[in-house]
Amino acid sequence: MARAPRLAARIAKPDPVLGIISGHVEPALIELIAQAGYDFYVIDVEHCSASDRELEECVRAGDAAGIPILARLNRSELHRVPHFLDAGGDGIILAHTMGVDDIDTLVAECSYPPNGKRGASTTRIARYGFEPTTEEWLRAEEAALFIGALIEEPEGLEAVDRIAAHPAVDVLFVGTRDLSLALGIPGDLGNTRIVAAMREVEAAAAKYRKPVAAMVRQIASSHGGAQVRLVGIGAILKYAVDALREHAL
Repeated sequence: MARAPRLAARIAKPDPVLGIISGHVEPALIELIAQAGYDFYVIDVEHCSASDRELEECVRAGDAAGIPILARLNRSELHRVPHFLDAGGDGIILAHTMGVDDIDTLVAECSYPPNGKRGASTTRIARYGFEPTTEEWLRAEEAALFIGALIEEPEGLEAVDRIAAHPAVDVLFVGTRDLSLALGIPGDLGNTRIVAAMREVEAAAAKYRKPVAAMVRQIASSHGGAQVRLVGIGAILKYAVDALREHAL
């Protein structure tokens, strides 16, 4: 089984890392996105009705096209983590991360004993039983897992230093839209409180040498120099419409 290049290796380089987030579980779309030059694809499981089978088919498409596939999951959906990873998913973005306990719970779902409670079997990542699930193999799979913590509430902001310090966390995401709801300023993404929150997350990430992921909603918008940049399918279409109208003959 050919695996897509690991996302951690891409982020280790100084170049910007570009991702798409979408609730669409269409393998052909993933192939298209890979051909367009994006570095990873996030399936927004929190906000879509994707089945485990659909997630697996997206992972297959990602492997074929050479693009890592992540799943954004809520804390109530962590029971789906083992199936997604067994199918070959590259990692998890944990929505509404409130503190290190949430990360520990996720790590337990992702890790094999004694580090967690995940079981090993003749799954796709084990080449359906043709790959011996030795101690070395188990630890290599754990080490390759990519985990993102999504900060979306004041509680997550309060704990952001400890979250950034957690050794399992590879990148910090900021959910500015949900954060604006939690702060009572819905949709006011330019509010000084949102800007301050971004700076707080960036400071914590820099302290522990972790990258920050920014959601890019407008081509000309500031993303704070974030190395990892995430954009939605709808935003891409809006960019194209605006550009075509601006440059229409």
